[in-house]
Amino acid sequence: MKNNKNKAIAFTKTPSCYWSIETKISHLQRRILLYSFMYYKMNVNVISDYDYDALCYQLQEMQNEVDETTLKKTKYYYAFYDFEAFTGFHLIPRLNKEDFEVISNLAEIVYDAWYRNTTQEQRQMATKGIYETKNYLKV
Repeated sequence: MKNNKNKAIAFTKTPSCYWSIETKISHLQRRILLYSFMYYKMNVNVISDYDYDALCYQLQEMQNEVDETTLKKTKYYYAFYDFEAFTGFHLIPRLNKEDFEVISNLAEIVYDAWYRNTTQEQRQMATKGIYETKNYLKV
């Protein structure tokens, strides 16, 4: 990735600046799985569609920049083997039992933190797809 300026996650700060490309891709895959799980299984929007799309496009770009051997080393390759940024609803059913449980537990933790750190008004706005201008995705 040549330009980190408009990326959802820049991967320029410690520790992510030292991660391998496989780890960076796996991180994006996990976040997309997490937010997809929250949206499709919990009926909760904790990030805007714009931010979710930015993660998806960044992942697609990174996956397109590496070879198949590198992709197969990522944690969730088996769920993302045909991933395109405009998809996502089919990812959760592809997870194996162990990964499904991990993502489910992470989703509960993220939801609890989001709920504690937002007001009722902010949560109501989020359910309508209205978000404050705030970038909470940067690593």
